[in-house]
Amino acid sequence: LADNISAETVWCQMFSEPGAGSDVASLQTKAELDGDEWIINGQKVWTTLAHVCDYGVLIARTNPEVIKHAGISMFIVDMRDPAVEIRPIHQIDGGMHFNEVFFTDIRIPKDNLLGPLHEGWRLATSMLMYERVAIGTGSTGGITTPHAKRLIEYAQKSGTISNPVLRQKLMKLYCEETAKSLVSMRTRAELKAGKAPGPGGSLGKLHGSKILRDVRSLINDVVGMEADAWAEGDRGQWWGRLALGSFQAGIAGGTDEIQKNIIGDRVLGLPREPSVDKGVPFKDLLVGTQKDS
Repeated sequence: LADNISAETVWCQMFSEPGAGSDVASLQTKAELDGDEWIINGQKVWTTLAHVCDYGVLIARTNPEVIKHAGISMFIVDMRDPAVEIRPIHQIDGGMHFNEVFFTDIRIPKDNLLGPLHEGWRLATSMLMYERVAIGTGSTGGITTPHAKRLIEYAQKSGTISNPVLRQKLMKLYCEETAKSLVSMRTRAELKAGKAPGPGGSLGKLHGSKILRDVRSLINDVVGMEADAWAEGDRGQWWGRLALGSFQAGIAGGTDEIQKNIIGDRVLGLPREPSVDKGVPFKDLLVGTQKDS
């Protein structure tokens, strides 16, 4: 654990697949037991920093005869194994933080199974709850309004702060960030008290995504063309990359739509959406490449 905390050993989590994004439980990567080893085949996508990681946590299908959530297990994989191929995804902002990961007959020890067999979905959802809390609460304590502060300073220097409509938008952003900070303080206090993160963690993540949508719009109003047309080192580069990178907030750690479903179902107690695959074994579902079979 010490190496993990110090980041001397770096890990990634591999959940999403080309045909299993928001519906991760429809994943098709499979793990088959062969003596004292598991053989894994399949593909993952949108894996953050896979290209610099030493190990990964992977969920794979271990029993296709049961419903999709029940036949999933979690494993530890050595990312430097020759049977693991990592391909970077080129992003719109010029970065390459995400990757596609391919597994071709990779063999891992039987003991690399994390938790009980077929309990991978429960473990994965627990990990996602912690991830959403981390995304939604940020890394700083207290009340912070970083985006509002920078945009207000820019508007004051450029003189656009005199526009009353723009001032109203900036004040709204300031209030949104303040409210998010207060909720984050409560969430961190609950964690410090030993309370496990629950579905409420989706509130902070969804709110953060909404704030960044507002920030993206305000960058156009305050910074203008400098954020749209810039070269390396230009004043508008930071703003332009912030605007482009803001789109991932509504996807990473679960889409906005998924967060709304979680909040509606598990926080507000609203009726769940109808499920057409309830009680159907995974092998009989028309998902991913199974649609063509």
